[in-house]
This record gives sequence, C-alpha cells and structure tokens, in this order.
Amino acid sequence: MGVEKLILGTVQMGLEYGINNKSGQIRREDAFEILHVAHASGIDTLDTAEVYGNAHQLIGVFHRQNPNVVFKINTKLPANSTSSQYEERISRYLDELGVHQIETLMFHSYAGFETHAALLPVLEKSKSKGLFKYLGVSLYENSELAEIIRESSVDVIQLPFNVLDNLNQKAGLLEVARSTHKIIHTRTAFLQGLFFAGRTEGVAQELSAELETIEFLASQYGISVESLALGYCLYQPTIDRVLLGVDSVKQLERNIQASRYSLPEAAVHQINTIKVKKTNLLNPAKWPKKHS
Repeated sequence: MGVEKLILGTVQMGLEYGINNKSGQIRREDAFEILHVAHASGIDTLDTAEVYGNAHQLIGVFHRQNPNVVFKINTKLPANSTSSQYEERISRYLDELGVHQIETLMFHSYAGFETHAALLPVLEKSKSKGLFKYLGVSLYENSELAEIIRESSVDVIQLPFNVLDNLNQKAGLLEVARSTHKIIHTRTAFLQGLFFAGRTEGVAQELSAELETIEFLASQYGISVESLALGYCLYQPTIDRVLLGVDSVKQLERNIQASRYSLPEAAVHQINTIKVKKTNLLNPAKWPKKHS
C-alpha cells in the first residue's frame, strides 16, 4: 500500500485536461521534471494513449535522454484500429515510447473491445511475441464490468473509483473481478479535480452535499481531502493500481505524500455509506462540455 501502487497518467502532458486544470498542457521541461520525481519516488508505471496528443513522443524523448530511467508503459488502442494495423501500430508505439515491451495494451472503451472482439487472435499473437505483457480494457459502467469479467482474454480492467464512485456503487463487482484473477486498475481518484473545485455551479453544485460530507470526514480525521480520497482507493485490497494525473511537480509531491497515509478502517466504512443517486454525475464523459 502506498506510492508503489500508483500509476502516473500522462494525458496532461499531451493535452489540456481536467475540470480543475488552470494551467493548460504541461511544458516539456516541467513534464520531464515530473517524470524524474515520479521515478525517484518509486512510481514505475505510466498510463498514456495515442490520442493523448504528443504524450507518446514526449515519453520516448525522456527515455532516450535518460536511459537509466525506464518506466513500464500502459497505453491504449484508438477506436479506429484494424487487425491489419495492430502489430504495425504496436511496433510504432514501442519506437515512439522508447521501450522494448508495452506493459498493458488496452482498448480505450468497452465498445472498442466489443467492436474488435473478433480480432483478439491477432492481438494474442502480438502478445505471444512479447510486444506487450497484458491485454486490458478501460471501462465506465458497472454493466460493462459485469460483462468483461467473463472475458478470459482480458488480463487488466481499468475503471473509475473514488470516494463517491465507491464500493457502494460497485455492488460487489470488484470482488467478483478479483476472483477471476483480473488485475484491477482504477482512475478518477479525485474525479478530475472536482473534489478541489468550488461548489457554486454545475456538477459540483449538484454534488454539493456529498462534497461537503467528504470535507467533513477529512476534517474529522485531521487530514486533507487529497489524503482521504487517495487513501480510500489505496486501502482497497481488490485494487492493484491507482492511476493519478498531475499538472505540476508540486501536485505530484502532494499526491506522493498523501499516498503514505493509511486511512483508518472507520473512515473507509463511513465513505462506503455515501450513495450518489444521480450516477451520471460520476462520469466526466457525461458532464456538460464546459466541465470536460
């Protein structure tokens, strides 16, 4: 439990991203500093994608300039991939990223997995050649999780999970996934920064009661909202890795510090009682465009 469980997201290094991102896309020199600090702190894996702007290329430049600092890479196939392009695309990824093997190759959505399910033998062939270690799928809904659990070809499941999209929302599906030996990665630990934004409008206003509960619990235990939110994710025995994105070295260092806090079991039980009824509010993809 702690920093070794963290995966560093790179979408902010290739695009402007997040409701609470006021600084836009991260500059290359700042991104490199973030990568150096992450590696030195014990974070060994990056999450990226071809559609994250120039994130692949930035990681590759970093690896070539720092040959003694090599991250494991999780990346995602775009929705328009075809079987004839798979191996060529994966080989290009390896070159762009400056690595010999991709740790986890993911479908960017359950819909993408369904669309390309007939092409899985092609990916299995690339996997057997050692081009990537695990095959994964990034999910959004419980219904998708219930379906993907039954797919023997899928090794890794990435899904949203946080103090609002919590165990109460997952209805025991994480335990079922682990029982089928799936590796579980979670994202949206801070709900794209919503936990730190004002509560005067939009999604934050609609979730104001729940956000107030989070702040109250953090105050009750004498910790930051960041420590509460991250501690809740890291506490879960059913979760193998927790994905975080940052905008700065300072933010990364705060997250690393927060990851070292062990949340009391009583706090976990209190968080599990939070139940958001409008579940669409928990999915940033369904937020009004001004929040995306």
